[in-house]
Parts: sequence; C-alpha cells; structure tokens
Amino acid sequence: MSTIKLKHTGGNSVSLNPPVNAPTSSDVAFKLPNTDGSAGQVLTTDGSGNLSWVTPATTNGITMFQRWVFTSNITFGSSWSVISTNLSARSASIGSSMTQSSGVFTFPSTGIYKVSFYGQWLDQYANNDYLGQEIQDSTDSGSNWTDRVQGWQSQDSNMYTSQTISYIFDVTNVSTHKIRFRAQAQNSNAFLYGSTSTKDLNYFEFIRLGDT
Repeated sequence: MSTIKLKHTGGNSVSLNPPVNAPTSSDVAFKLPNTDGSAGQVLTTDGSGNLSWVTPATTNGITMFQRWVFTSNITFGSSWSVISTNLSARSASIGSSMTQSSGVFTFPSTGIYKVSFYGQWLDQYANNDYLGQEIQDSTDSGSNWTDRVQGWQSQDSNMYTSQTISYIFDVTNVSTHKIRFRAQAQNSNAFLYGSTSTKDLNYFEFIRLGDT
C-alpha cells in the first residue's frame, strides 16, 4: 500500500493514503482543478474523477417569507370567487417578493413553499350558513387549475369565525407554477374582514421551506 508523505522541517508529517478497501476499478484517477479557488470553497467531483471548486450551500434558515393582507372587507356569494382585489403585501418580509396579477400569484424562485390562507369571517344573514376557503394551483401557467385544499365552516347569524388552510407546493418552474385563492359563502352578507395598518385580520402567507 503506497503512501504520499509530506514531512515538515519540524519533523512532523502529513500523509495521503489510499482507501482501506480496494478501489472498485484498477485505477482511480482524480484530476485537480487548475486554480486554487476562493476562500470557503470546497472540492467536488463530477463522478468521472474531475475535481472542481464550488461554494457550499448555506443553511441560514428561511430565505423567503411574505404576507399579503386584505386592505378592505371582501363579500362573497354562493359561487367560488377568486380573490383578486384589495390585496397588499406587508413590508415586513424576507427575501424576494411574490407578485400578483388578477389574483394569480407568481413565486420569486423555485423551491418548496408552504402557502396559507387565514380567514376571519362575519356572517350577517342567517343561522348555519356555510363559509368556504380554497387554495388552487396551476402547473401550466394558469391554463388549468387544481383544487388542493378546502376548508368549510358553518356559522350563526352575526357571529365571528376563523380558519386557516395551508398547502405545500413544489415550485419547479416559476413561469408555469402558480397559486390562487378562492372563497364562497351561502349568502352574500358573509364577508372576510379587511386588515388595518397595524392588524392583520385576513391574509395569505408564503414561506419558502427549502430547495425543490
């Protein structure tokens, strides 16, 4: 078993040794890069013996977070309605922003996202009205939409209620992968509250959990 040993003038040495078990082929050859790389970089292989310098991925926690609030009350009827107006992004966020057009949200980068819809309702009409919230996604730029999560409640007249629904969405292409939110109520006097400048009453929330 051969060893490459580099001895310091002080007497101590550093050795480069072959693996304990025999290599899988008769001759394993590594080709070193022709530069010394940058500070903090590490060597990686392409699986064919070619080594190169890369910057290791960092794990600094959440890299993207944003909340979109309702700027005023939104009333719903008995048919599903896409929430497309009276929306505003909170300034307190992390990373790049979501964008929105006609209620369709586009992600700033690929990744696995947790998408949530918090709703606080007031039903002003009758007892036992139903109230529904829904998250849909599209993977073909909005040509087709799939129901992913629904939440239902039944509430008495002039009573408050709230619920949160959430969905994990693997965004592999920001051009084609979209998200939108819908709601409906049995009667048109049921509505979701608008938020104030200091209080979030209803909102959509986006958190990037990691790479796709």
